[in-house]
Amino acid sequence: MNWTKVQTLALTPREPSPELLRLIGNASRANEAGCLMIGLGALAAVASAVATAFTSFGPLALLGSLLVAITGGLLMAMTRKSGLAQGAELARTLPLVLVGVVQANDDLYRPEGVLAGAVFVHATEGARGLDPEWFQRVVARVRDLKNQGSPDPRLSALVQALWDPSSVPDQALPLAMTEGVPARVFATAIDADKMPGKCLPPDGIVPALLEGRDRVLFLPGQLWS
Repeated sequence: MNWTKVQTLALTPREPSPELLRLIGNASRANEAGCLMIGLGALAAVASAVATAFTSFGPLALLGSLLVAITGGLLMAMTRKSGLAQGAELARTLPLVLVGVVQANDDLYRPEGVLAGAVFVHATEGARGLDPEWFQRVVARVRDLKNQGSPDPRLSALVQALWDPSSVPDQALPLAMTEGVPARVFATAIDADKMPGKCLPPDGIVPALLEGRDRVLFLPGQLWS
């Protein structure tokens, strides 16, 4: 990991590079509504064309469907512009955090570029979210927890989830395990094809943008390797 690149990316506002914009994508869901309206308008146009042959209401139906399609197109154009602007703002301002691997599918450690599941830890706030040594200690505690168990009902449920390959853990960690830093353990899939060497890094730490407190956007390796 190139820590100079990571530290530069951590500074906000950052330059919204094409890679970051692609990562975040269009932040507006209204664009899909515009596409839907165009589709509905097209279907209505077909229906009205059929109706024209049999009734006097066909021309009115055709006009209405065209209005729906035109409105949808205008909505799509406006919301696309708005969504791109919002995406660029997120690319500039979302905080950067490190994400530590607790356990992962074995294939993710092979240079094969697979998409597979893993369990991670990340800080949900605070500067310690960029401290690799803190991550190593917290990850070690979570692994010890898996092997040793806990009488705490919340932690025992996490232990069961860590042992169950079909489980998807997602919960806050006790502050006693994280040295007082709010942190979360969660499971998700990661695309190793976007990592340096097409596999998880040896230290098990991946930089990511954090949206809110629980949405992690893994950065492609070209930005930090």
